[in-house]
Amino acid sequence: MGKRKSRAKPPPKKRMDKLDTVFSCPFCNHGTSVECHIYVGGQR
Repeated sequence: MGKRKSRAKPPPKKRMDKLDTVFSCPFCNHGTSVECHIYVGGQR
């Protein structure tokens, strides 16, 4: 008897690139003056 066919592994999930959290001010161009926090889903 022959071997059973094995299922192919599912492709790995694509990871999102990290987003910047510190920006320069768009009005006065002062560095690191604007900071943001991004909450994804229920993580806090």
